[in-house]
Amino acid sequence: METGSHPVVADMRNGSALVYAAPKEEELSEWQTLPFPFTFADQEVSGYFISDNGYITFDPAETVSDPANERAAVRNAIFGYWDDLHLEGGNPVWSNEVRTKTAGTAPNRTHVIMWISAVPKGQTFSRSNVSFAIALYEQGGFEIIFVAGRTNGTLSGSVGAVNADGSVVTLLPGSPRLPYPDVTADPNDDIRYIFDWSNVGTDAALTAALTPAVVKVNTVTSVSGTVKNLGTTPLTDFTLFYSVDGSPEQEMQVTGMNLLSNESWDFTHDVAFTPSVAGHLYNVSMRIQLDAGQTDENPANDTLSSSVFTILGVSAEKRVLVEEFTGAWCGWCPDGAVQMEKLLQAYPLAIPVAIHAGGTDAMILPEGDELARTFTPSYPTAMIDRMHFDGQAGVPISRDFDAWITRTGEQFAAYTPVSISVSGHYTAAFQTGVIHVVVDFSDFAPPAEYRVHCWLVRDSVTRSGPGWDQTNYFSGNASYPTHPFFPLPNPVTNYAHRNVPIRVLGGTWGYPIHMPETPQTGVVFDSFIAFERGNESNFYNTRVVAFVTRHGESVLDRPVLNASSAELMLTDVESLSPSGFSLASVYPQPAVASALALLTLPRSEAVHAAVYDMLGRERMLLRHGVLEPGTHTLAIQSSALENGMYLLHVQAGKDAVSTPLLVLH
Repeated sequence: METGSHPVVADMRNGSALVYAAPKEEELSEWQTLPFPFTFADQEVSGYFISDNGYITFDPAETVSDPANERAAVRNAIFGYWDDLHLEGGNPVWSNEVRTKTAGTAPNRTHVIMWISAVPKGQTFSRSNVSFAIALYEQGGFEIIFVAGRTNGTLSGSVGAVNADGSVVTLLPGSPRLPYPDVTADPNDDIRYIFDWSNVGTDAALTAALTPAVVKVNTVTSVSGTVKNLGTTPLTDFTLFYSVDGSPEQEMQVTGMNLLSNESWDFTHDVAFTPSVAGHLYNVSMRIQLDAGQTDENPANDTLSSSVFTILGVSAEKRVLVEEFTGAWCGWCPDGAVQMEKLLQAYPLAIPVAIHAGGTDAMILPEGDELARTFTPSYPTAMIDRMHFDGQAGVPISRDFDAWITRTGEQFAAYTPVSISVSGHYTAAFQTGVIHVVVDFSDFAPPAEYRVHCWLVRDSVTRSGPGWDQTNYFSGNASYPTHPFFPLPNPVTNYAHRNVPIRVLGGTWGYPIHMPETPQTGVVFDSFIAFERGNESNFYNTRVVAFVTRHGESVLDRPVLNASSAELMLTDVESLSPSGFSLASVYPQPAVASALALLTLPRSEAVHAAVYDMLGRERMLLRHGVLEPGTHTLAIQSSALENGMYLLHVQAGKDAVSTPLLVLH
């Protein structure tokens, strides 16, 4: 038994499949085909039926969903919580369902079946319900996880498994009268029972590689792992070997151990290695060999491989992204705004974003809603660089004990191999804008998929009415007499919502940077993102927020590596000088092969018109000489320019004016 969050179960809202929903009672699901080969009780099985009574059966001939767990009539089954359950209709969203999900990559995939808010027969949802899951592992074995439960103290059932002919039954003590667990919705208190099915006497297994995945080059690195006894005979004497990139094996003898069945032992090999090549992915192969005449009856789990990537240790300057989950409907969320202001006073360079989600709120974006459904926050909580911190069930963290400020400080001090900068322009004349993002690797980065994200964020949104007025539970609340929102009404009308995303460019999870699998130090990647006005009337008081993430398979492994923010620069229909001449914005933007701009002169002037790069170097001369009064076309052959941001600059007599030019072939 272990306590804590199961990573796939915690992520069930993201990508799971609905098998059936309320109302259901005494019904088996359709046959569910397993996504990988699975051996249960020494027999390979291809699929299963789900019973709404809290178990699965691998028997393809089964026809009945049995509610009476005392009869022990079910065979070839795993009991997540076998009781007379049903799925009661008419209850809240994301309840009264059974869902499945497969995560991971072969040959280490996990398949999860989860019952969400099942209700015992004769009870009501408001008084008694239970959520639990069964996780099947491609490498063998399974888990039963209690996720949440509400009980009146008299409810009970069976937890465990039985083989095909009933000759082997493994149940938790107390079954079939095992009381319902007292488990909250907090993943930190989830109860996990881990089952290994084995009929072998001697089985030593390497179950985990604990060697660091990233180390600084020329650093002495210890090789560590976990040995587990999956047999019935105690493990006493064995030898641990490892090799790096196929080099000769290093060995360590272990004697006098007394590792009992299902016990684990974490080890550090007594011979370390020193990686000497920066930017290299070292393969570390480990194996265990039994000594003293013992024979391992299951050698398939005697070996394990892991990778160690070497870096120079050169960190870029860090900026921290703080994403607050909030809502106009949320009465406690005004305190989230207060905590964010405290955080920005402590760390002015932090980059704040307030993601609106949940209930009635006019500022919800589809991407923000998807983030909320994925990370399942309470309100208000915050994601600090989208890190999954040790000891936390999920990525969003509570504001208690100044946790936002503490974690932000930790991230400002954290190493990062990448820097990012951003600039943006919006041209009102053409109702289009462009964002320029530059990603620069100051160090080698491990093989992974890296993604760029770009958000447009308004610093203050003030309107009144449903979805805009801020609910305020602090209003006149005697428990919070000193809170800044104590004297304010409930709701707060014309509330100024800070740091509100108004546009997400590139989707919820960003878009891949076009780079090699392993980014090299000193490599720079430019990204240009064009956008149109859409439903926005203007882009005043708007910032561009850009950040880079490592896009892991699990949402618990998608941290922000670095972030940047800049004001969105606005270019009006014309750029006017005090003397009255004007330069219309370049069209089209971005320019591909050619573009033009209109120059209007009130009188005859000596004109120098040219295109300059962002370093101030003249790249293309358009006009040089005296021009008569009137409107003149400035033609730009942008095909002769590299992709990038430029300025069209015109000097007319004593006056000068500039307008941005984006070239994107």
